[in-house]
Order: sequence, then C-alpha cells, then structure tokens
Amino acid sequence: MNIIGEILEVNGIKKRVAGILWDEAEIRLRVKELAKEIAGDYRPILKQYPDKNLVLVGILNGVVPFLADLLRELSKYLPVDRLRYDTLAISSYGQGTNPGELKIEKDLKNPISGDIVLIVEDIIDTGYTAVYFKQLLIHKGAFDVRICTLLIKVARKEHEIEPDYIGFELRENLFVVGYGLDWADLCRFLTSIAYLEDL
Repeated sequence: MNIIGEILEVNGIKKRVAGILWDEAEIRLRVKELAKEIAGDYRPILKQYPDKNLVLVGILNGVVPFLADLLRELSKYLPVDRLRYDTLAISSYGQGTNPGELKIEKDLKNPISGDIVLIVEDIIDTGYTAVYFKQLLIHKGAFDVRICTLLIKVARKEHEIEPDYIGFELRENLFVVGYGLDWADLCRFLTSIAYLEDL
C-alpha cells in the first residue's frame, strides 16, 4: 500500500504523509533482533529466579502491534509458562507532558510485586512517561524494571533516561505514524513507520 502523499485532515488541520522511515520488512527484522537480545539477557535471570515471571508491561494504545510482535518472538526463546504481559494507559498528550500531569486511565490487571518487568513503549519522546512508569512499577513492588522502546526521539529527549533496548533512533524531530503510532488516532494500522508534514 503506497500512502506517501496521502492528505490527512482532522478538525481543519491538514497533514501529508511525507515519507517512510522504516518499512514492514525492516521493522520485522528489528523486532526479531530485539527479541533475541532481550531473551539472551533474561534467560539467565529466569534460571536464577525460578519463582519469578517476566512480565512485559505495554503502554497503551500505540504499543499494541509492537508488544504483540515482540511477545511472539520472545516466546521462541523463553519458557512460555514464565512469560506474561499486562497493559497500562495514561492521559498525557494534549494535557501536557509534565510528570505531575500524567493520569492513569487503566491500571495493571494483575499485581507485579516480585516479578521481573520489562516496560514496552512505542516511542520515547521527552522521556517523562518512561521515568514515571518505571518509578510506578518499582513502587508496585517489581523485582527488576527495564525499558524497551520501539523508537526514541534523540532530539527531543529532555529527561535523563536510557532505555535498555531500543528499536530505532529518530534523530530528527519528526511526527511519526504507523505500526501503532498515530496522529489523532489515524494511521495506527500502517505496517510501516512514516512521517507527516504540515500543510
């Protein structure tokens, strides 16, 4: 599907799909590589602590495709009876991005006290959300908390946080959509990651 040049309009604001940053094949390959790296790090930890599970905590909504694909790949390398996932949702964009303004819209379904947790993000922009969630999960009693992000906006990172696993680095301050990422809930379904330009 060629979407380059498509015009999007929401409430009188128009944007154009200007180009593709990473296509479906590149994303699929990178997810496979990440899963191998993550599994390599966590396999000895799970062996050392047989009473603990690895819980991937996805930050809704944009992370859904990435979280699903990453879980499928991880299940090839880690024991499936030790692999879990859960999700959190917050309101942030549109209401500000200061940590004090973040509000939990959906909390975890299950307790994670004592578990090994990997936070899975679609994109780290300023870094405030990732810092907030890491602190929250530590407060909830997680045994170990690390962060995996599909994308990190290097140019926008304001808060000192270094994800443990990074899919792609975005060095320009572009507005990206696709593979779960959206503009006004549009374009999440795209299998590639594209960027928009204002009209």
